Amino acid sequence: RFIEECKEKTGVYDFDRAWWTHKQVSQVIYRIGELEYEFISKEKYISIHIPSDALLTKEKLEESFQLLFEFIKKHKKEYVGKQVKCDTWLLSPKLKEILPENAKILNFQNCFDIIKVDENNDGCFVWVFKQNYHNNFESLPENTSLQRKIKNIMTNNGHLGSATGTLKEKYYE
Repeated sequence: RFIEECKEKTGVYDFDRAWWTHKQVSQVIYRIGELEYEFISKEKYISIHIPSDALLTKEKLEESFQLLFEFIKKHKKEYVGKQVKCDTWLLSPKLKEILPENAKILNFQNCFDIIKVDENNDGCFVWVFKQNYHNNFESLPENTSLQRKIKNIMTNNGHLGSATGTLKEKYYE
């Protein structure tokens, strides 16, 4: 997955995520169902990461949460009852304004209670446009409706933003 993402972004097959690998090797982060879960030991919470190939259907998300809590009970008992959080552009409140009601991203958003918003964040850039950040917004691709809508926001001196959310209580076992 990482090599394909690098190829899409740079045109070269390469592994540019060496900084991420140690998390998996040291058993700090696990892919459980569609999502990745990082166990933050210092503050004792679980951080959700969204793989680029994740299917964000309601069913797949709920299954992943269920599998997470089963995993915790078996293998990470010190995390039973701990908070599950996510900090991502996918939680940006602006997405509700530009996406259709049935968008899979909104399925993901609906799983969280937003606790903090960063309106100036452009963390979406590399994931939406498949390239490193630059200020030449006119040259950005418009292959998807999401790209077109975010490009429009950025071209008009705006930001999509990001948010931090906590997993809604109804998903905890």
